[in-house]
Amino acid sequence: MANYQNILRQAHQAIADVADNADSWRAFLRSAAYTTHYAFPNQALIYSQRPGATMLADIDTWNRAAGRWVNRGARGVASLGTGNMAGNVRYLFDIKDTHPAGKAAKPLGWQITDANRYPTLQALQEKHNAESLPEIFGLQAALFVAQHGKQLDADLQNAVIGSTLEWAKPQEQTAIFANLITQSAVYMAAVRCGLGDSAVPQDAFADIDRFDTESAVLALGNAVNRAGRQMFAEIGAVVKSIDSVAKTQPKQYDENVSKTNQQEVQDHGYDESERVSGAQDGNEGNAQTAGRENRSAAGEVPAREPLPAVRQDAAGRDAVQRPETDRAALLGAGGADHHEAAGQQPGTGQEQRPIGLDGAHEQSASAGSGIGDAHRDEPVNTEPTTAESELSPSAVSVSDEIELPESVGRGNLAEETAAAIGLPAPEQQQETIRQLQHRASWQPPIKDDGTHIDEQDIVDVLVMGSGFCEGRFRIQEFFSATVLPTVKEQADWLKKEYGIGGRTWDFRDGERGFLDYDAKGLRIKRYASDNAPDHFRLLPWNEVARRLHLLVHNDKYLDENNKQGYEKWEAEQKAKRDARQAEIDYAEKTIADFCEREGLGAPDYSDLTHIDLAYSTTGDGEHEIQVYANFLRNEIVYLVDGSFVDSARFDSTRALAKEGIEDVEFSQFIDDAEAAYEAYQERYKPKPVEKRPLATGDTVYLENDHPFTVEEIGIFDVHLRDEDFPLIGRAVNRGEFARLLAANPKNNALAAPELPNLPDAGEAAEVVEGEVLEPAEESSGGFGEQVLQAAELIALKEAYEPNNYIPPQDPVPPRTPREKFAANITAIRTLKSIEKRMADGGPHANGEEQEILAQYSGWGGLSDAFEPNKDSWHSEYMER
Repeated sequence: MANYQNILRQAHQAIADVADNADSWRAFLRSAAYTTHYAFPNQALIYSQRPGATMLADIDTWNRAAGRWVNRGARGVASLGTGNMAGNVRYLFDIKDTHPAGKAAKPLGWQITDANRYPTLQALQEKHNAESLPEIFGLQAALFVAQHGKQLDADLQNAVIGSTLEWAKPQEQTAIFANLITQSAVYMAAVRCGLGDSAVPQDAFADIDRFDTESAVLALGNAVNRAGRQMFAEIGAVVKSIDSVAKTQPKQYDENVSKTNQQEVQDHGYDESERVSGAQDGNEGNAQTAGRENRSAAGEVPAREPLPAVRQDAAGRDAVQRPETDRAALLGAGGADHHEAAGQQPGTGQEQRPIGLDGAHEQSASAGSGIGDAHRDEPVNTEPTTAESELSPSAVSVSDEIELPESVGRGNLAEETAAAIGLPAPEQQQETIRQLQHRASWQPPIKDDGTHIDEQDIVDVLVMGSGFCEGRFRIQEFFSATVLPTVKEQADWLKKEYGIGGRTWDFRDGERGFLDYDAKGLRIKRYASDNAPDHFRLLPWNEVARRLHLLVHNDKYLDENNKQGYEKWEAEQKAKRDARQAEIDYAEKTIADFCEREGLGAPDYSDLTHIDLAYSTTGDGEHEIQVYANFLRNEIVYLVDGSFVDSARFDSTRALAKEGIEDVEFSQFIDDAEAAYEAYQERYKPKPVEKRPLATGDTVYLENDHPFTVEEIGIFDVHLRDEDFPLIGRAVNRGEFARLLAANPKNNALAAPELPNLPDAGEAAEVVEGEVLEPAEESSGGFGEQVLQAAELIALKEAYEPNNYIPPQDPVPPRTPREKFAANITAIRTLKSIEKRMADGGPHANGEEQEILAQYSGWGGLSDAFEPNKDSWHSEYMER
């Protein structure tokens, strides 16, 4: 069973690993798409152990709430306990490690299937006025960022310190953070809905390497986790509502679920003996005890295959869609409740702040704190929805060859009863199903050759600008320059101006379409009518730059109304630039006067983010001090030995020069830097670790970070048990053990046992000549007896010289199974005796004992000795 501290260290490492680069973050998101009901640290832990898991819960949840049994021999995924389990390891099992408990299994979770994809798309489309799933996901993610903007900004300010992202401008920090949250949430939703990697561009996570501290990764991971929960709550509510429409004959539906579960049991051959017993009193700790034999390192499990579509032709068992007039009832006012859809209890405060791992990573109250009651993993949703163990109505596909009876969807209900409970009329159901048949013939969009999207359509799109405020004016100004940058630089500028996203578009002829911007370029899509495929044209950014340059050069980019607005905007921009340049000129003159007054060289203004003001050392001469001004951030920065220690920020560049430099002397900069360095050291100096005495049962890490369990602490030696090879023991003298213990920082909380105080061998008692010394009478267990025992052990150890065992030329190993069994038992008992003796300071194995140990041959071929029903081996079975 894993130690909690070990799992906590594994969590720290997992958090660092998932944000190592764009590929690792993308791979993590593929796993996190199925684990959003767990907090981000546990998501990282789950990914590090079982990246292919799709639905996880503890053994008690599977057995009691879900009606499924955990398979014998299943491997648990270790996670950090929360709530009542805080400070303990909680083991989770994937749904692939379970099987239905007969006919009683309950449905779990939700999923997008071929049958419910189009109804779900239509419901979300009507709510968000969007045309595609990626667009809907982008809108949902953007809505989350907008709703929680202030909290996200506060989290970022606390988390960015010390990371590479800290050196970006504040506006750029916010933009990078919001973009990563949006793209990550969109990608998770796309993975969950089966869209793959095409939903986001390849470089969507290029900035993840700026999040190179644990606090920064935690802030990002917690935000993405919260965004995913909010998005999945809405999508899941829609999917479950649509699935529930098909449950028009509860009796037949329940029978189908029962038959499906029963068939799964028969197909896999599961029975009562193949499950892991759960907790008897509903306590999670007992549930873990019951499944302890299954808690081993988790291997990778392949991703779950999607359920195949099931075709049914019995009357009353076809999937039906609620008519358009009942759409409000389907979704409810404003959509389903997020807490209920995600299996989340309202009022827990889980989405109020990001999550850390422990006290070492605690942030301010506004930013969040470590693991505690405020942070709990969401329970697995056990509401009646699509599950792997039941026949989901959303998995039913419609056959063109089925003749629909008049009573479809109503079973044996009377017309009055059906109308009273709100079931659609048979004619409405038939028409809805026929509409769904046409949607099933959807085709992927094809590249247009100019027939459907002509040059005028492209010009109409380009002259509308980037979609951002004043974006059209910025494009006009950029391409109006006398000398333009290179084509690549123009394309890079357009990428930043347009960003990543999209919007709906109406063509001149009234047809609708969609504009999509990503790293590849500008994509224009025209929607087709009926069942024809959509058409699109992709304009790479270098082509967009060429077209925009021609439009601006030929005075065709802005119309007359926009030209008047542009002239006013250009005048305002020029006034801002002139005011900014005046501030910079004033600051540069102030710094030049400062350098002249202090006898320094002429300042270097080539980099306005780093203008040196002072360079010296601390009073003891051991540390270098550097002070410089940053005009872009309006701050004075203090560095000691090249590391940031403090900064002073001002409202403007003029204020920086007037208040921070104009009347300040060189020595004042150095004094401020030294004071900041002392405060920095005091703030971040490591706290002393309180050590506790070593005790039996502790895990210690010695050479090569190898774990050992302390079994006994003898007078002279410490006896250890190798955790990887439990049959191998090791005895280390106390002096050497203390050195090995101190060499590994993982043992910082443990204090090595003190060395015994023995009299110096050179000291001897003074003897008076002619006096006969009689041995003193010793009391039982007195000090004299202890000294004699210690002396005997020392003499025994000095007299014994350990030697390597060399087997004889013609060894006679045990032949028969019973001889092997007897030799193994004797060897194990001898080994235990030697280990106990060595723990008390005794010698190693002698030659006779080595010969006995050499007779050990393992248990291969001796399975009968472990069978209680083998009468011929009954005595050996009782002996083992």
